[in-house]
Amino acid sequence: MSGKKNVRKIFADNLIHIRKGFGLSQKAFAVKVGLTHNFINDIEKGNKGVSIATIERLSETLDVEPFRFFIDPAQWDKKDRLHYMAIVDELNQKVNMLFDNYREIGNKK
Repeated sequence: MSGKKNVRKIFADNLIHIRKGFGLSQKAFAVKVGLTHNFINDIEKGNKGVSIATIERLSETLDVEPFRFFIDPAQWDKKDRLHYMAIVDELNQKVNMLFDNYREIGNKK
């Protein structure tokens, strides 16, 4: 495998960073989001993937846009600010479309 991080690792690193930024332990965060401590631990270790519904719950609980979980922090310093913001804007639009499609499918059931 190349030197690139996998998506689960990027997601896990960002979740840990954001959760700790709120001063929440894994246990306190699990209670707040309505998931088990073991599941949060597995996500943060990169052992478990998450569904769109879970990403939505995590982002709502932490009050962050879902796309923030997918940006590799190692890339942040490599791009100039305007280029970085364009990438973030495009990613945000794509993730929002994904969530909109997910909600539409759920509403049709």
